Amino acid sequence: MSARNGVVETFLELVAIDSPSGDEAAIAEYVCRRLKAHGVDYEKDNFGNIIARRGAGDSLVLSAHLDTVEPGRGVRAIMQNNTIRSDGKTVLGADNKAAIAAILEVMEQMPVADGVAVEAIFTLGEEAGNLGARNLDYSLLRSREGFCFDSSNPLGTIITGAPFYERFDIAIMGRAAHSSRPEEALNLLPLVGELLGKLSLGAIDKDTVANIGMVTAGVARNVVPGEAHLAGEVRSFSGQGINDYLAAVEDIVRHVPGDSCKMTRERENEGYVLSADDPLLRSTEETVRAAGFTPLLKRTWGCADNCIFREKGLNVLNLGYGARRIHTTEEEIRVDELGGLVDIIQALVHKRRRVVTRS
Repeated sequence: MSARNGVVETFLELVAIDSPSGDEAAIAEYVCRRLKAHGVDYEKDNFGNIIARRGAGDSLVLSAHLDTVEPGRGVRAIMQNNTIRSDGKTVLGADNKAAIAAILEVMEQMPVADGVAVEAIFTLGEEAGNLGARNLDYSLLRSREGFCFDSSNPLGTIITGAPFYERFDIAIMGRAAHSSRPEEALNLLPLVGELLGKLSLGAIDKDTVANIGMVTAGVARNVVPGEAHLAGEVRSFSGQGINDYLAAVEDIVRHVPGDSCKMTRERENEGYVLSADDPLLRSTEETVRAAGFTPLLKRTWGCADNCIFREKGLNVLNLGYGARRIHTTEEEIRVDELGGLVDIIQALVHKRRRVVTRS
């Protein structure tokens, strides 16, 4: 059976395994069992990420993440008109099990000594904040460049830029009291309203977007809230843009009356924007076209493991895997897209072999 023919069966087996973030043990066991059965060497780092290797020669990264979002338990896949969906009660899990299936099939069937080695990285906790990539033991890797397949864009898509991403949290402290004794309270809700009124949200400029996703306060309807919390994020293709925005937020927080407002921030990942003449980008365009797909170059507002890989010194591009409506119960992927993903991965591996052979 060719890798292209086997990928659908492997994908269906994968989506039937529950693997929400933090609960990836069963799918990790499946991947390890498959690798062992096909003589593929692998190891786990201390965080639980799987690093698998096959072949001899110059090494190329192929990466996918093991976890899915909720609702992702008890997935029942349905195939109709060559399209695979869930039964509508859960996500399908093509994000990122389409990539896992394709990588497994390619690795298991590639020649052991063809002038190039594949080094697959299967990470944990991507959906929870790229946790596996952030905690990966990079000293175990032999590869310096490669590909991540975690963009829900059409096959052939090459992500040329991803944003810097930073979380921020604002805590506003008041004094709680029973609603019948408002004179004993320090009601913080007017401060919350004042603060929200001053914050710039949405599209800040063409390269920067900001959002407050959660505002929480209070414990009961008959209690004046004693504290409130605002959870926000900012994404920007410019490191300066993200810093300028957060500096403005910090200035607003600093001028809230009294000592009732505190802000914390944490950079989750660095961003990047590739130049048009980036060697790996140009080479990948050629390979995608040779595999029968039209290269589509685009920036994305989403963050993936490759953002962390690049921050750690690995030149890894993120490519589209073809699924639609991910993170919803209407998620779907076509059978030909699973096969096409195999074709692209095989083309990338074979291109690497030809380059190594010529050099």
